[in-house]
Amino acid sequence: MRRWLAVALVAACGGSPKPAPSPSLEPDPPAVMPPLPASFETEFAIPKSTPSGDPIKVAAFVPAPGLHRTRTIDKLFTVDEDHDEGEVVRQRTTTRFVLREEILAAVDTTIQKLQVTADTAEERVELRGTPHQQQLLDGTYVVAPGVRALTVTRQAGTHVGSREVEELSDLYADEIGVPYAVSAVLATKSLRFGEAIDLSDDDLRMLHAETDITLSLVALDGDIATFQFLSTISGPYALGDKDDIENVGTKATVAVERSTGRVIRTDLLDLRVVGQKSQKRSQRTMKLDYVR
Repeated sequence: MRRWLAVALVAACGGSPKPAPSPSLEPDPPAVMPPLPASFETEFAIPKSTPSGDPIKVAAFVPAPGLHRTRTIDKLFTVDEDHDEGEVVRQRTTTRFVLREEILAAVDTTIQKLQVTADTAEERVELRGTPHQQQLLDGTYVVAPGVRALTVTRQAGTHVGSREVEELSDLYADEIGVPYAVSAVLATKSLRFGEAIDLSDDDLRMLHAETDITLSLVALDGDIATFQFLSTISGPYALGDKDDIENVGTKATVAVERSTGRVIRTDLLDLRVVGQKSQKRSQRTMKLDYVR
């Protein structure tokens, strides 16, 4: 499941677009650390299965050349750690993408080539109260499957930086050259409103999941069905000579058009808590607006 859940990463790779100057930036207020571990238990409570109504089917998404859509992504990644030595680490990263997409080639349920134009692609990192901002993408790219990874090119042979390749691979690795796993899994299910099921081993392999996942149908609004994927894991965590308990939870809420299989919105939450002093939280919202 980790592969299709995008986590905001702080990295600096050679060849990336030059960071935009940020002398005028004011530090954001410190991220507020929610209570532990009660917040985890509330946020990632396994839903009870209370099915009602008729079974709901979702069509398989079939991408077509010439299809245009706009992808808007907002990400927030926070780190809150209190070390025994007295050091306090507070990090806050916000990322925003507005990407215009056109499918250039597709086979069956798989996109083979996608043109991506970045209208907005910015990241802002605040570490220990000091803000930094940089531009992640600039202009138009063509993304296609490669031998071991995606290939990214630009018009007229323009150089593509390694940070640009990293960002586009993070965005599209699960959607280009392979069927989009979330859509593929949903197309095989027939759930009633309120029903919750454990995904099969085949489903988990398709999602590259390392832990069990509960799938539930949480909302219906005309042609739009909203599903929730939920996984949690808890266990001992050793750091040096200290033992603690680690809780990791991942939740994805996915809204999809039943008639077309098109995903129109995804809300992702990834939370890692170690004891009472360490929390890493990643939130991501993606909206897809299709040109009719």
